[in-house]
Amino acid sequence: MRRIELLRRRRWTGPAIAQRLGVPVSTVGLTLHRLGLSRLRALEPRPPVVRYERARPGELVHVGREWAYQRPYRRSAARTAALPILTRRYNVERPHTALQRRPPLARLLELSEQRA
Repeated sequence: MRRIELLRRRRWTGPAIAQRLGVPVSTVGLTLHRLGLSRLRALEPRPPVVRYERARPGELVHVGREWAYQRPYRRSAARTAALPILTRRYNVERPHTALQRRPPLARLLELSEQRA
């Protein structure tokens, strides 16, 4: 059992392990299943989920992906430098029809005052 696990962790397939050790493929498959190594993805941990959480309401980014393509930027650094300006325009200055022509930040401030 130990040798089966060792070879599997070296990313060997079940049939290759069975042939190397001289045991039936079904025995290797059952052993790998019991060890939780029947799939190769079990050998590598999943990467952590990256979520973007903001500390303050004013930092919310609602612009989406389209903002970067609305006008041509010669360099990625110029596009990155433009993001804070566009974010401020979108969240603080731009009127929104669903919010009675108020910017999204005004609605957030209103909600925070109601909760206080």
